[in-house]
Amino acid sequence: MSKLMMPENLIGETLKGNEYVKTKPRKWTDGEIEWVKKCREEGHSLKEISEASGRSEVSLSIKLKRLNKKNDVYNKDNRELKYVSNALFLDTTKPESVLDLFAGKSFYENKGIKKLVTNDKDEKFDTTHNKDALVLLCELYAQGQRFDLVDIDPYGSPYSYLDLSIKIAKKYLVVSFGEWGHRRWKRYEFVKPRYGISDLNSFTLDAFIMEVQRIAETNKKFVEPVDVIKYENFVRVYFNIERLKITEQWEG
Repeated sequence: MSKLMMPENLIGETLKGNEYVKTKPRKWTDGEIEWVKKCREEGHSLKEISEASGRSEVSLSIKLKRLNKKNDVYNKDNRELKYVSNALFLDTTKPESVLDLFAGKSFYENKGIKKLVTNDKDEKFDTTHNKDALVLLCELYAQGQRFDLVDIDPYGSPYSYLDLSIKIAKKYLVVSFGEWGHRRWKRYEFVKPRYGISDLNSFTLDAFIMEVQRIAETNKKFVEPVDVIKYENFVRVYFNIERLKITEQWEG
């Protein structure tokens, strides 16, 4: 069996680094993108494609993820599982108000929810808002709006949205952790500053949950995980929320 090799005419120019990017990245050509996609469809591993193209496995993985996101097939095979889990959680909790922060075509539409606020920055989606999620959270919090359930389902990290979401969520919180995919590649620099993860042993679901609980506690709330679905690239956790009763000042 001949070794996989990428045709030289598909190789893009090498770009110059700068003060932020010390390496010399190589420009992606349309031909190279199509070649990589074809190789994956034929069953070649990222390692094989990496060796044949001269790109790292991480670079290939990120590029394919972005292409899948662009073509709306990101996590396509796992959507049914997510929607089933959503339905079960919704049936159990029966929230009257929901904030769907990264809605796309929102799962919560036509589910009998009295107050449904949907958001997606992409204006191709017919949502209540088409805003940056953090900007919207700031506005809703400032307006004093609160929701029984807040759903955070970004393509990447949910971390920037956790504090304000916990502030405005009254009963339930659902969080998708896109960072879980970094575990496969042992990319600790993405998770160490946020979750204290610095090696494979500490790269656990508990680390994510404990950080959410820490943030909740600063808001005088306790979040309890009641369901988890785990994909290769991310984890989705369903939480119940309770108010913490602080009694230390009365103890002595």
